[in-house]
Amino acid sequence: MWERTLQDLIRGLRANKKDEAKFITQAVDEIRKEIRSKDMELKAAAALKLTYVRVQYHCSSEWDWIEVRP
Repeated sequence: MWERTLQDLIRGLRANKKDEAKFITQAVDEIRKEIRSKDMELKAAAALKLTYVRVQYHCSSEWDWIEVRP
């Protein structure tokens, strides 16, 4: 499974200024799937992407906390 990196996410956000909200929604949906993965590297990358989105775009939704289990 190919996953979007943080760099891909940032490039996508910059390229989709007109539909930024839609892009962020899709990205967060992908991140949710990645967080549920058993691969710890994938989970770590997902946490990094989620942190970026939350800091840059002040998105909180239901992501007030994240529990990453091994």
